Amino acid sequence: MSNSIKGVVSYLILAFGLAWILWELAIQLGIEPGHTLFQLAVLPGAFAPAIAAIIVRQWITREGFGDAGLRLNLRSKGAYYLVAWLLPLPVVAVIVILAMALGIAQPDFTLQQALTTLAPAGTSPPPELPSALWILLPIQFMIVTLIATPILWGEEFGWRGYLQLRLLGQH
Repeated sequence: MSNSIKGVVSYLILAFGLAWILWELAIQLGIEPGHTLFQLAVLPGAFAPAIAAIIVRQWITREGFGDAGLRLNLRSKGAYYLVAWLLPLPVVAVIVILAMALGIAQPDFTLQQALTTLAPAGTSPPPELPSALWILLPIQFMIVTLIATPILWGEEFGWRGYLQLRLLGQH
């Protein structure tokens, strides 16, 4: 078996195996899949693809990390990082404007519907928030993006940074 095929097969077994073991453990402990505790229990599974890629690169194929794209290169690629961070804002704005213009949906800028949905069952509806609160949402989105990036990195580094490159023969 070639080193590339051995790496891909090992990667798939590890990535799925690690995630599925976490899910199975949560289920065996009696945690229902719809429960918040289940979501917390399986969250480390988001890192399974990255863990699998690290194990395969380091110990199975011994290819190392030189081509893994892990270096932060702000000097020459800073503009790309900035575009990747800011582009979702105008994209979401266009989606909201189109949804309103086409009559598909009316956004709830007061967040009342979201707060009501998130409120525990049997409680009174939350108080209405100031309508100008939506102005803070872009700032919140930008901060959440920075917080969520390390969690999402696990999937991106594994599936796209390892498996996709191997399957497309770019290694």
